[in-house]
Amino acid sequence: MQHRMKFPGLTTLHRRQQQGGFTMLELMVAISILVIMVGIIYASFASVTDSMILAQDSAERLRYKQYLQEHFSQHFPAVYTDSACIRPEYQFLGEEDSSQLGPADYVRFCTSLPLSGPYALPGMRKVVHYTVGDAGELGGDWLPGYDEGDSQLYLRIYEEPLIITTEQLDLTGAEAPESLIVERFIPIHTFKLSYYDGLDDTWYEEWDSLEEGRLPWAVRIQVGLPRTEAQLNADWQRGLNPVDHPDLDMTFMLPGGAGIVGPFEDMNHHIDHFLDMENGGTPGAS
Repeated sequence: MQHRMKFPGLTTLHRRQQQGGFTMLELMVAISILVIMVGIIYASFASVTDSMILAQDSAERLRYKQYLQEHFSQHFPAVYTDSACIRPEYQFLGEEDSSQLGPADYVRFCTSLPLSGPYALPGMRKVVHYTVGDAGELGGDWLPGYDEGDSQLYLRIYEEPLIITTEQLDLTGAEAPESLIVERFIPIHTFKLSYYDGLDDTWYEEWDSLEEGRLPWAVRIQVGLPRTEAQLNADWQRGLNPVDHPDLDMTFMLPGGAGIVGPFEDMNHHIDHFLDMENGGTPGAS
């Protein structure tokens, strides 16, 4: 009588093939492989997304930097004032200020450049203002999704036509038409200006042409563009102070001020001339 050998393993495999199921161990292995594959795909997707965000941020920073560089290069070399620097309409005024992030200076001046925009009249000079503030200080209506808690700083570039006013002759200019006013808002981190006086070879933090009777010889502009907390921490870890290492650092000579060593008495615009006329005297008489 022949006896057949029995193999338990083969019997189990045969039964499983008949039932068509999986063991718990096989399911755990399959799930583990699936989790690993999903993790790899997600990590790759996150890496691509982060790279796209960084590229977009870099492109925006480059665009802001190029715009500011072009605007500064056009307007500061074209600073205009009256010869004696006594008319307030032509005042060159630079004031030092700061914010929670660092320097946030202010400057205004008149330029010989024409107004911007399709409605500007040829030959009209303009006054340019550079002001730093957050969205609330500058008026948040222009900012989509404005939030009162937004701490982002902006450089407000405000251009308006030059309007002459003369108090001695009771001449007051009307307000500039809104169509002639141009405003731009550039997100920044810091905005610092310095003014060079060639008489004592010193850079000053403020300048008033009405008090000095002349323009500065040169202006240095330092702009820091927005940074995230991670970028700021990385800069500090490398020993880089964002204020001392700005994204944009430019110096311009002012043709109307370079080389002038003292106030110039322009008798064609001297204020005493109008005072004598108002008092009924002879202009220039003592």
